[in-house]
Amino acid sequence: MACSAIVIGDCCAMVEKANIEAVHSCLSAFSLEFVGQQVRYYWRGVAWAFQAPLHQGTSALLQLHVIMDAASEEYLHNLSDRISRALEGNLTAIYLHGSAVLRGYNRRWSDLEVLVVVPSQTTLAQRAAVAETVSEKALPCPATGLEISIVTESATANPDTAAPAFELHMTTAASNSKIVEGRGHDGGPDLLIHFAVCRAKGRILANFAAPKMRVDVFGAVPRKRIIAQLQDELRRATSEGPQHYAVLNASRAWMYAGTRQLVSKAKGGQWAMSRLQRDERIPDQGNKMTLIERALARQTGDEAVIMVADDVKRYVDFVLQALELAGDAEANRQRR
Repeated sequence: MACSAIVIGDCCAMVEKANIEAVHSCLSAFSLEFVGQQVRYYWRGVAWAFQAPLHQGTSALLQLHVIMDAASEEYLHNLSDRISRALEGNLTAIYLHGSAVLRGYNRRWSDLEVLVVVPSQTTLAQRAAVAETVSEKALPCPATGLEISIVTESATANPDTAAPAFELHMTTAASNSKIVEGRGHDGGPDLLIHFAVCRAKGRILANFAAPKMRVDVFGAVPRKRIIAQLQDELRRATSEGPQHYAVLNASRAWMYAGTRQLVSKAKGGQWAMSRLQRDERIPDQGNKMTLIERALARQTGDEAVIMVADDVKRYVDFVLQALELAGDAEANRQRR
C-alpha cells in the first residue's frame, strides 16, 4: 500500500494513506471531521487540515496545515491553478509562507506570500503570463496584497549566498505594487528568510513533480546569513515602514538570535515580553515592555496607539546589538 509523508511542525512520520484513523489515535487531543477532500482537526479553537494527496503517484504528500478564512483559501486555490497553467508544466511546487504559515495571518492587515519553485529557468512568456494572471485586476487578493517570487530549484537547494537569484518578483498591494524581472538582477536578500520559513513550515499549494519533502527542496540557510539579513532589515525598519512593525520585527529578530526560530511578528512580540519579564538585568526593561505592548495593540487594530520614534529606535538598536553578539558567537563556533 502506498505511503504518505505527514509533516507536523518539524516532525515527519510515514503512514499508510488508508489508515487515517491510526493518525487520529496519535493526535487524540484533536477533534476530527471529514470535509470533502480534507480531514480536519480542531485544537484549541484552531482548525487544521490533513490535505488530500497532492500528487497521484506511488506516494503522496499529505500535509497538516492551519485552515485560514474561506476567502483566503479560495484565493490560494485559484492562484495555484492559474500559476500552474501559466508555467506550462515548468513547475516543481508552489509554497505558501510568511504569516499564513507562522500563525500570524489576518487578512485585514497581512499579505499572502507565495514562493514558486521551478525545475529550470522560465521563459519571458511564462513570466509574463504569471504576472498577468495573478495581477490584482485579474485575481483580486482578499488580503492586503500578494507577494510572489519565482525561483529555481538550484537557488533553493543552495542558499549559502547573500542574495539568491530569482526569476520574477511581484507584489500587488496598493501601497507597494511592482514587478521585478530577475534576469540581470543582483538577487533578492529577502529570499533567504523566505527559504528558511518554507523549509521549516511552508505549505504546498500545488505540486507538479513527484512529491518531495520540504527539506529536499530547500537547503538549510546558514545561520550567519539569516542574522545578516535580519540586521539589514532592522537598519532600514525605522525609516521604511510603520513604527509598530519595526518593534515587532525587532522582537522576532531577537527571538531568532536567542532560539534560532523564525516566527510571526505577534509571536516575536510575545516572546520578547516574556524574555523581559524574566530578566530584570536588561536595561530600560519597563519602557521596552510598554513599547512592545503598544506595538502588539497597534498590530491588532488599535489605531489610537502612539509609537514614539526615539523609543522605537532605541529598542531596534538594542536588538541589533543582540544580533551582533549572536553573529559573533556563530562565527566563533564555525572557527572551532
